[in-house]
Amino acid sequence: MAVLWEKIADGSKYEIRSAGKYTRVYIDNVLHSQINVEEPFAGDIWDLLVLPVFYLEEKPRSLVIGIGGGTAINFLNTFIDSESVKGVDYSKTTLQITRKLIPSLKKNVKLYCEDGKKWLEEYEGEPFHFILEDAFKGEDGYPERALKANKKWLQTLERNLTEDGILVMNFSDTDDVKTATMDFIKKKFPSVFLLKSKRASNSILVMSKKSIRRKSLKRVLIKKGIPFKKLQYNKYNIQ
Repeated sequence: MAVLWEKIADGSKYEIRSAGKYTRVYIDNVLHSQINVEEPFAGDIWDLLVLPVFYLEEKPRSLVIGIGGGTAINFLNTFIDSESVKGVDYSKTTLQITRKLIPSLKKNVKLYCEDGKKWLEEYEGEPFHFILEDAFKGEDGYPERALKANKKWLQTLERNLTEDGILVMNFSDTDDVKTATMDFIKKKFPSVFLLKSKRASNSILVMSKKSIRRKSLKRVLIKKGIPFKKLQYNKYNIQ
């Protein structure tokens, strides 16, 4: 795996590495993104983070907290006819990498170099149809969530969703999901389920303010012309 670019900034080591047809972004030896601008499906968990957006009927206003190397931004920029896409990350270098790997960002995509939690707490714009919270940190190859999924943070996320909005949160594994305040989640979201890939330990927690079913995602994707065979090949747990 060749190193294509590297930089030391803010006490962290950032690397862009080649991996076959994909480009990977590592921060302190933790894999944060896998991207191919020619093919928005990145493979494995990265697709699972954004596929729930297809449940939405309207052109979504989307928010990504924790950009990593821009995989979710690339998907929303390429695949989704969005009203707007906002991405927030504390690292200037992360934003630099995203713009480097996705040179053709649409005008409705805005990136902000700020603390994602503080940014959303102070946000006063229109609510979002889709929020992806994927803020991770870590070192020596071991990722961990940067934000605690406690009631206060979940209240902030839920408050900034539309009445039929969808919230997606990435957790390192199923045990990590148990750290979330589930009583609040079950009270505010009528539909809650996990998406998992057999190739990674991550658990993707999907929460919707309108009633949706995990098993119907396959049908939704086929209806919208998404190449589901590719997803089956990647062994996604959405059957």
